[in-house]
Formats: sequence, C-alpha cells, structure tokens
Amino acid sequence: CQEREFAATQLTNAVCAQLDRVALTNASLRFVVDGDDGSDAEILFTPNPGRPEGPLASLASGGELSRVLLAISLETANEDVVAVFDEVDAGLGGQVAQQIGECLSEVGRCQQVLAVTHLASVAARADHHFVIEKLIEGDETRTLVRALAGDDRVREIARMLAGDEMTVESRALAQQMLENSPEVRSGA
Repeated sequence: CQEREFAATQLTNAVCAQLDRVALTNASLRFVVDGDDGSDAEILFTPNPGRPEGPLASLASGGELSRVLLAISLETANEDVVAVFDEVDAGLGGQVAQQIGECLSEVGRCQQVLAVTHLASVAARADHHFVIEKLIEGDETRTLVRALAGDDRVREIARMLAGDEMTVESRALAQQMLENSPEVRSGA
C-alpha cells in the first residue's frame, strides 16, 4: 500500500506540473489510493482555488476532463495507448489554443492521438488531418470522413480561420501556419 501511495504522490506532482500547459492554471488535482491493499483509487479535483475538492468526474466540465486527460497523457504517454480528445480546446483560443496544440503534438510523438477540434491553430499541428461532414439526402443521414493533404488542407485551415468566405489573407495565414508547424517541417 505504501508503494501505491508513493506512486500516487509522484503522479500527482508530475500531472500538477502540467496543469498550466493545458489551461487549468487555477485547478488542483490529487491522486488518492486507499484500502488495505491500496487498490481503491480516486482522482480528486477542484477547478478553482477556495472550492472544495471532490471526485474529478463530478466536478470537472467536459473540457476540463479532456484537459486533465491531456495533462495525464503528457506524463504517461505510451506507444500501446490511443488517446481520444473530443474538443479538448473548447472555449479556448489564441495562445492557450496554441499551447493545447503543442501538448497534443508532444503526446502524439509517443502514442496515437485522435483529436476533434474546430480551431485552426490546433489542426495545423496535426500529422494527419481529416474532415468530417454530415450529409442529409432525403430521409438518410450519412457521415463522410475525408483525409486532407496539400491544397485541400490549406483550404480547410483557411475555412477554419475565416469561415466559408475564404480570402487571400486567410489562405496565406493557413499556409504559414502549416509551414510553421514543427511536424510539417520535419516531414512527419
């Protein structure tokens, strides 16, 4: 049991060191083990100082849960694991979205990462980019998934930036974002 308690403390310290990077600057997180053999485990969380901690699943929003998973993944990435992040960047923008993109990219160097995003700054960091479209024809609804590359990817990043009315400027910015992505430059 002492070994598990020590491991829980070590993991708590490591993951807490990542909370700033995943836009949980004011949050607190703690891994707790209990039981005679240390097999009863729980993650306690509070998103804001001065608030009581409680079970992560009860207190964290969907976006906070995703970002906690990202913080954990930064410390525990393993090539045998696939991490799925559904809008981990929801409600974020600017520099913070770029940080999330960098964190996803970092985890992706060690394990498979699937991320759903609506932010161009996050999508531009991906090794592979897919677009998901819903098609309604008569009484049928279908979902189409297409891989993007080259000019199609530039157009999609530009659309993510500027909406359906793409401009020369949005295309140029999309191209620049893709060229500045370390993964694209390295040929990953």
